[in-house]
Amino acid sequence: MRQTCGSRSFPGAVSATQAYLTDHLVPSSPVCQTAIQHATALLTGQGVRPGEAARGAFGLIAQTVNHQATMLAYIDVLYGYALLAAVLVPVAFLLLRPGEDRAPAGAH
Repeated sequence: MRQTCGSRSFPGAVSATQAYLTDHLVPSSPVCQTAIQHATALLTGQGVRPGEAARGAFGLIAQTVNHQATMLAYIDVLYGYALLAAVLVPVAFLLLRPGEDRAPAGAH
């Protein structure tokens, strides 16, 4: 498994999205270091011991990435279904054939 900013990629439907999100999230990155510092300060402010707060910060970041990856995966699926509907609705209308022996609606 790939180690990224203290979190491990999860197998499953969101792993590709997680890989996309964590491409630049490496421990030497200033963005990652800032996120770890903020999460550590948050946990320390809530009474967690500093050593445990540092480990918990990695967990918070991993949880945030997982939530974001899941949301992006749901959005991708929604776009896929929207595209499928956009293609199939016109096909349904093309398959409809008016019957010759039926009277038009509203006729007496």
